[in-house]
Formats: sequence, structure tokens, C-alpha cells
Amino acid sequence: PSRLLRYLRRAGLAVVVQKHIKKNVDVLVVGCGNSRMGADMIDDGYRYIMCVDVSLVVVKQMIEAYKDSGHGGLKFIHGNACSLEFPDESFDAAIAKATMDVLMCGEGSTSNVFAMCHEVSRCLRPGGVFFIVSHDKNYMQYLDPDQANQEFGWKVTMDQIPKPVMNPKNPAVDE
Repeated sequence: PSRLLRYLRRAGLAVVVQKHIKKNVDVLVVGCGNSRMGADMIDDGYRYIMCVDVSLVVVKQMIEAYKDSGHGGLKFIHGNACSLEFPDESFDAAIAKATMDVLMCGEGSTSNVFAMCHEVSRCLRPGGVFFIVSHDKNYMQYLDPDQANQEFGWKVTMDQIPKPVMNPKNPAVDE
């Protein structure tokens, strides 16, 4: 896909992900869509990435796209971020790239965000990391650090990732 369609440059995101998530752990990507994030993480040396999305069409497309890719630790499954079908404490880390933004745009956004956070919290092992990538600077209203600590036992921190600057003469090239 064109870089114009990407949510965020791989290199900029990879540095921050590697800061918070070790490579030898089980990672859940919540709301994966047709993102290359899972495959990119496997390419970067991550061991196991389980990608889940509510769109069965997208999941089937991703399974087909990666079936012969050699990305053995990359799996795709159909599921709802607000009602995950994994046992408690199944993953060491979870990533929601743009998923929070999508949930905040929909009907019942507050309850959906809370449901997703509850499900991710349930699926994380003790000491697990929930990594959220969002363009919405106000998403912290959904993750009040005090409430997140009380509800889920989370310590909330925020990293800012600079948005890539596009070259107007050649939009396919980042500067």
C-alpha cells in the first residue's frame, strides 16, 4: 500500500513499541484490520503475534495474504475487541493501533472503549502491556490514569510519536 494510506510510519512506531514490548512474548493485536503491523513485528524479530479483527472479510484476506509468507508466528482470527474469546492471561502484550479511534467514532463509544479495555486487561498476564496508538489527543479521557489504575491495575504513560512529514512534490516519499 502507498505510504499515504498508512496510519503511521513503521520505523517511528517500531522504536516506541520496542521500548515497551519485549520480542520474546505473546502479543495480541486488537482490531488489526489490513495493517501490516503484525507481519512487520514478526520481521522485526517478535516471536508470536495474534491478530484479531471484527471483519471476517478482512481476516480471510489477511490469512490468504500471509499463508505462504514464512511468517510462522503470525496468526489471524475473527473476533470482537469488546468480547474477546481468549482465556484469561493469554498474552503478555496487546496493541490497539487505530482501534481506539474507531471505537470512539461509533455509537456507544464510551461503553465500547471500556469493554475493550476490560477484555484486554482480562487477557493480559500480570505485568502485561497494553499499547494504544491513537491520533486523538483526547483519548486519555477514556483512560483516566486514576480510573485505569483502579479498574484494571494499569499504570498509564504516554509517548508522542512525531507524524511523518510528506514531500509535497512526491507524496510517496517521507522526509
